[in-house]
Amino acid sequence: ELDVLAAAARLSAALEAVPPEIPEEAEVAFDLRALRHPLLVLDGKEVVANDVRLEGDARCLVVSGPNAGGKTVTVTAVALSALLLRHGLPIPAAAGSVLPLYEGIDAVLGDQQDLQRDLSTFSAHLEALRSVLERARPGRLIVVDEICADTDPREGSALAAAVLEAMVESGAHVLVTTHFDALKVRATTDPRMQGAAVGLDPNTLEPTYRLTLGASGGSGALEVAARLGLPKRVLARARTLLTGDEAELASMLARLEAQRAALEEAQRRLEAERAEAVAVRTRLEEARQALEAERRALRNEAWESLLQDIEAARRRVVEVLRSLETTRSKETVGEAERT
Repeated sequence: ELDVLAAAARLSAALEAVPPEIPEEAEVAFDLRALRHPLLVLDGKEVVANDVRLEGDARCLVVSGPNAGGKTVTVTAVALSALLLRHGLPIPAAAGSVLPLYEGIDAVLGDQQDLQRDLSTFSAHLEALRSVLERARPGRLIVVDEICADTDPREGSALAAAVLEAMVESGAHVLVTTHFDALKVRATTDPRMQGAAVGLDPNTLEPTYRLTLGASGGSGALEVAARLGLPKRVLARARTLLTGDEAELASMLARLEAQRAALEEAQRRLEAERAEAVAVRTRLEEARQALEAERRALRNEAWESLLQDIEAARRRVVEVLRSLETTRSKETVGEAERT
């Protein structure tokens, strides 16, 4: 038992983990602040921390964005945190985080094809989804990576939307990653769902790994392909093969991503300026307090000097009066008049 406690303490220290607030009801949504993926932290990698939460009446977080942009990392970080909590361990997030104690976590991740069972990638994916749907109910967490992706995009998109609706209606909390535009739209129109996006730096085309809640991100397949070194002629041909609607949507999402990145940069600048303004105000307040203290000290010093002068004069008057009473000489009377 002591070995287990020592191991838990060492793990918590390595993750810089904190215990989350556990709501009394598992139906209360999670609110994870500055969440980091525990496996990446343990690997010693530089991890971008993100706030991940469900807002309002939402029960499903739909995460979109480019490949290798951090979608899977985001949803599995939530799932692993839920598992850590179920084992009585703190989680790699900031203080103030809220995480229900889920009775169970279901995850559909990776390629589950099995040739011995005559299961293709898509068939295995559907079998896993069916099993998850059978267990879906309030108090459970469901994580699905690239839902219904390995089939015809139109049919896969419709099937994914129907599966998500069933999961949400079951009362479970759901995290899903997708490239389907229909699901991105659904996340903005269905109050039970909430969008979130990871993005690319518009200048370098490198992933930022930053999650933006309430947004939808483009897949950026051509940008990723360019970053990975595919021939320019292949990329140029791919752009010409995009249909009008697809090209327009991709362009719109790219513009939105660029605008979002610009807004984030502007927000960072404003935060920096605000911090500088707070620092300046603090320095001015400290200077004001120092001047006020100095003014009080000078006033007290002047008042003390005046009191000493008055006291000295009073003693002199007393001495002269006593001299008058004893001598009553003309010289003393003159001195008294002068005083």
